[in-house]
Amino acid sequence: MKPYLALCLLSTAALSAANTYLATFDELNEGDFGPSITSSGVKFYDVDQDLSGGVFCIEQANSGDLGGSFSTPNVLGFGGYVPGSGVAFGRMKSFSIGMAGTGFQLKKASLDIWTFLLQQGGNTVTLEGWLGNTLVNSDTYTPGTFSVEHHSLSLPTDDYDKFIVRAQGAVDHGVVFADVDNVRVDAVPVPEPATLAALGLGGLALLRKRPH
Repeated sequence: MKPYLALCLLSTAALSAANTYLATFDELNEGDFGPSITSSGVKFYDVDQDLSGGVFCIEQANSGDLGGSFSTPNVLGFGGYVPGSGVAFGRMKSFSIGMAGTGFQLKKASLDIWTFLLQQGGNTVTLEGWLGNTLVNSDTYTPGTFSVEHHSLSLPTDDYDKFIVRAQGAVDHGVVFADVDNVRVDAVPVPEPATLAALGLGGLALLRKRPH
């Protein structure tokens, strides 16, 4: 294979290969909190609890209240937490998911979510995939009431720049009480413009040196 062709193929492969990032929150400490949380390179931000000053909080969940579908010991919670192995369900209206660094094209997402509702009314929870101002794909479910429910939400492979988990409905301003775990994001590293320019110049240099 000619050198300049190999370089072009290599750069194209680098642009198209997606990496999977799995946020389990298990490297964090129970009680860590803030308006944003990062786990395994995945960033959680723009949390809305339908309260002033909404925050995420890392919650330990070893008591088994969530069943066996989460990775012990921690989950992502909202607002406060119950110290020790007990688990709390915090008020959640929406939050966003992306990558902690710049230079990524998001391609796919999935997560596990547990909800607990005290009132009937048909509130829904949706995982949305956005590209700019366009809603590209979504996955929605309607939680039951008076018991803990686990659901997995996922979006197919496509081009996204952020994901949003959103609760809405007629009860209590549309909020749910929730915990989240096992957030998987597939993302393609996108080289900075200077890197792309360097690859292009390298390819041109090799092309000029090609024997005739």
